[in-house]
Amino acid sequence: MVTLLYAASAGLAFLLAVAITPLVARFAERLGLMDVPGGRRNHPKPIARPGGPARAVPFRLTSFVFWLHYRFAGGPFLI
Repeated sequence: MVTLLYAASAGLAFLLAVAITPLVARFAERLGLMDVPGGRRNHPKPIARPGGPARAVPFRLTSFVFWLHYRFAGGPFLI
């Protein structure tokens, strides 16, 4: 059961990251939060800089969802 919980939380975090990352990239482009190539930056085109939130938000949302589940269903909070 615990293994299934860990697999479900990892799967949910991955799916949320896949869904949120393009949204964060578009938002960063609108605000001009782009990393432009040049100098030490070797990428071929401008890329969005706020990649950290695109990965932190799914982790926090997943933790919150499983916390809610265990808060109302009872049992230990394992994440």
